[in-house]
Amino acid sequence: METPRISVLMVNYNQEDLIAQSIECVLNQTYRNLQFLIVDDGSTDSSPEIIRRYAQKDDRIEYYPMEKNMHISYATNYGFSKVEGEYLARIDSDDLWDLQKLERQLAYMEKTAGCQICFTGTDLIDEYGNSINEMENVRFLYELLNQPNMSQEELLRFFFTEGNRFTHSSVLMKTSVMKETGGFRLAYRQLHDFDYWVRIVKRYPLYLLEEPLTKLRRFVHTDKKNTSSQSETDTIRFYNEYMMIRETFFDDLEPSLFRSAFGGSFRKKDAASPEELECEKAFLLLDGFSIGGRQQPILGLRRLAGLFEKEQTADVLIRTYHYTPVDYYKDNGNSLFYDPFTQDAVFNIRKIAADNESLLADNQKLLSDNNQLAQWNHTLAGDNQILLENKQRLEADNRRLEEQNAALAAQAEQLSQNLKYAEASLDTVINSTCWKMTSPVRKVLDKIKH
Repeated sequence: METPRISVLMVNYNQEDLIAQSIECVLNQTYRNLQFLIVDDGSTDSSPEIIRRYAQKDDRIEYYPMEKNMHISYATNYGFSKVEGEYLARIDSDDLWDLQKLERQLAYMEKTAGCQICFTGTDLIDEYGNSINEMENVRFLYELLNQPNMSQEELLRFFFTEGNRFTHSSVLMKTSVMKETGGFRLAYRQLHDFDYWVRIVKRYPLYLLEEPLTKLRRFVHTDKKNTSSQSETDTIRFYNEYMMIRETFFDDLEPSLFRSAFGGSFRKKDAASPEELECEKAFLLLDGFSIGGRQQPILGLRRLAGLFEKEQTADVLIRTYHYTPVDYYKDNGNSLFYDPFTQDAVFNIRKIAADNESLLADNQKLLSDNNQLAQWNHTLAGDNQILLENKQRLEADNRRLEEQNAALAAQAEQLSQNLKYAEASLDTVINSTCWKMTSPVRKVLDKIKH
């Protein structure tokens, strides 16, 4: 039974440490009918020699070296021009596939009615091939790339409000889709693939085979970077390209698909006329999405400005949506041009200003509290002086009492000695012979007294 040919396109730039693994995971696929296109984008390491060695051993490989580095979009488009298969797959030169990836993905597409393009679930690996799906700083990416299938309308909304959710290296599409869509836009370096999916989803549903058949590599332990890594410049470019893609997001979108995908967010729920739909697009761009958690209204304002220049749409804005030039002036009174670093700078300046105001209020309260404490201290100082004088008087009284106690103790000791002497003298008298002889006389005298 004849099987359709799949063209696999790999673009490489300076991946000498990993490209051999990526090449082998393609050559060892259980699906054998392949055209393997490898475009080297002006590498300066040993990866071109590695590609040549593999090309000499397997005639399915077609090697196309470029004289200088032109970046991903240009190199990919060159590879597109060489595609001969009925299907087209993409893989980066540091990513990996499960060995049954193409076989299972093609089978899924052939049994799924209307499926022209398909992605797979994705595992994340580090530079050493270890799973990092559970690593804290990339967990969000793993969950993003493995969400369940979405309808065409759901994907349009997701792309508009959130961004990309598919791994470039997991795609398999009919070559006719690539030819109908055209090549990557050369203006895009960071979001070339996302722009491509947006252009395709306007025409076809995008399917996901919910099996982790693709391994996306992230460099998390070393300073080396791949196309998935981002410097500060790359991040700024990412947001700039994000805005550029949004500017044309609704272009070439069929009105019925636009209504079914975004009707729930319309300001006028039953909007249907061409003029009303143009107004809804402008309002969606005005307030329907944000970058970095902050609203980006510039694209909506640009589109609204164009609508005000046309009599018919200006009339609809004013009469149907009650959105007048005065409303526009208000919306246009805010900062418009934000990349994430500018956003952070402005946010930090405003936060510092707010913190300074709070600190000033705190300092004023502390000053008031200090004045109150000074008054209390002055009062306490007076009280302390009084207490000191009282203490001194009490100490003098204590000394006098101690002296008096000592004198009384001496007197008591003297009295005790006198008593002992008296008792001894009385005992001597009572026991004397004279005392005993005069006893009858004392008795007679006692009777006379009574």
